[in-house]
Amino acid sequence: MHPRRGWVQFLKILTCGGLVFLVIRKLQFQPCSADTNFFRSYPKFTGDSRVPPDVTIVTAFFNLGNFVKGVDQTFGPTLYMEWATVYKHLRNPLVVYTDSDQFVRLFTDIRKHLMNITRIIRIEKKQLWAFDHLDKVRDIYSDPNYPKYQPNTVVPEYPCVQNAKYSCVEKAIESDFFHTKYYMWVDVGYFRLITSRKRDFRLTLPPNFDEKKIAINKVARYSLDEQPEDIFKNMYVWVGGGILIAEKGVFRRFVTEYRKAVGHYLDLRLSNSDQQVLFAMYSKAEVHLRPTVQLQPYSTHWYGECWFYLGYICYREM
Repeated sequence: MHPRRGWVQFLKILTCGGLVFLVIRKLQFQPCSADTNFFRSYPKFTGDSRVPPDVTIVTAFFNLGNFVKGVDQTFGPTLYMEWATVYKHLRNPLVVYTDSDQFVRLFTDIRKHLMNITRIIRIEKKQLWAFDHLDKVRDIYSDPNYPKYQPNTVVPEYPCVQNAKYSCVEKAIESDFFHTKYYMWVDVGYFRLITSRKRDFRLTLPPNFDEKKIAINKVARYSLDEQPEDIFKNMYVWVGGGILIAEKGVFRRFVTEYRKAVGHYLDLRLSNSDQQVLFAMYSKAEVHLRPTVQLQPYSTHWYGECWFYLGYICYREM
């Protein structure tokens, strides 16, 4: 290649890279990872604060004690209680399910100024269909040849807790305490990165929301041709389970189909977190399940593994 042409190509690449960087800076985005927010600054709520939100938030905490997650991270009630303090500032109707007296006291305290839009429900694990499968999961994990990933395929109660979020959303919609049109599941630790921010906020519907689908966070660009067994045993993640949003009738139908999928995979001796169930049930290789409710995956298109992207594009500070 002629030296002059080489320099021209180099300058083009440098210019394109610079433009991308400026766009990202302008939009106030920063790279996504497990420990960063997507936004450098936070969007403001511009609506009428006197109008009640039409989105009920559902969250839950079920005590599994301390457990290892990933390589060497320890998770437990103390950490989740710290993360949960964010809900003091949430201005949406909130329904909380828990089997922990500590969490009942925590939410009663942090939501005391918002009890008119708060329901805290003490519930035992055995009251949720997700825990009906515990013995099956325990039997699968007792197989020494089944792949071991902490805690997903090591702690039998862990996948049951992950599936319990769908049980809780189902119960919240049946009770319909606040008569809202939309429901949003949010993990109790989802907004862990802003515990020190202490700003009142609302969660709104995401841009271009399709009322016939489940809005969910896309995490990785896996092919949907993956086999369900590979998804479970290699712990592939396509969409995250930390936040899901839907119109309440759509959400109820989705939970029914999700519950069927859980039973189907357990019959095949496959267990992992809800994220593997979601990937497998929507994979092209899955021929036995025919979900009628489709997913609406949200992703940044800029970076991979943005676990918190959907939540932060719904986040509006008061």
